[in-house]
Amino acid sequence: MITPEMIEQAKKDRLDVLSHTDLIPDPRYPIFEETTVYLRKICHQEQPERILDLGSGMTSVLLRKWNPDAKVVSVENSLDYLKTSNDLLNRYGWVGNGELLLWDVFKHQIDREPFDIVLHDMGDMAFRQKTFFTAMQYVKPGGVMFLDDFGIPVYKEYAMSLLTKHGFRPIHPNSPMMLGVSGAGEFAVFRHGE
Repeated sequence: MITPEMIEQAKKDRLDVLSHTDLIPDPRYPIFEETTVYLRKICHQEQPERILDLGSGMTSVLLRKWNPDAKVVSVENSLDYLKTSNDLLNRYGWVGNGELLLWDVFKHQIDREPFDIVLHDMGDMAFRQKTFFTAMQYVKPGGVMFLDDFGIPVYKEYAMSLLTKHGFRPIHPNSPMMLGVSGAGEFAVFRHGE
């Protein structure tokens, strides 16, 4: 069970990472508090051994802090964003914990072991849609896929079609198709199988 203290600590962790303004790639798109708290809850609930962070940046720090024994692989589609993530992780002293890879390198490693949690928040919405099917294949049976910005209609419809077809079911919210773009950072979480 996630405690009120854990929730408060997750909020403090988020603010701490956001304080490194020189290393936030795009300050218009921070990780929102509600997203942070739910991501913390999922990490606590799942106790992952392997996490795939497609989108790096702030989540790279948070996922490593909350899951110190897990292998965290952070992937980015931009060399600049990857460098920024590396610099942010250096600031926290967590360079050796997991991998930092460009998407073009990572996607050729399709035989890699699946992940307990896959967070997909990489690139713009066109790039996310383009990479979605591959990203989905990395979720192990029983694993969780965390999708940020799920309220954007074209992305939501495309992703929902593939998720349903491949045995994923929503765990948050119960009706993800009801999410809209009005709430910035609306996210949805799905479980593979079970």
